[in-house]
Amino acid sequence: MLGALAAVFGAIDLVFDLSNRACQHSLMKRRYFELLASVLIGAKTIKDATADVNRFSADEEPAFHALLALSWNAAQEMVFGDKAYRYKLPIFARTLKNLCRYEGSQFKVIAPQMQQLS
Repeated sequence: MLGALAAVFGAIDLVFDLSNRACQHSLMKRRYFELLASVLIGAKTIKDATADVNRFSADEEPAFHALLALSWNAAQEMVFGDKAYRYKLPIFARTLKNLCRYEGSQFKVIAPQMQQLS
């Protein structure tokens, strides 16, 4: 049973390339912290740092926009309560938020007074 479980996990790692993704994440984290350190010691200006962040972002995978929108909704609700602006997400986007990378512009922000009507 344990051998079969090891084979399943090995196949998942091969299909989804989890070890390479973890390595990429570690390298990106290091690049961002090195950039932060260079800004803090004054070696780079904010303009240079912004250019570097844009350059680093080109190497990252596309974002899970539905997951980001739901996280934003939760943060807004915790800070502003009933007066928070929220993204309106369809049920399929909420269900598949960790699997599908939706286009971010398809989610609309609704005002607090409009939330009571919908």
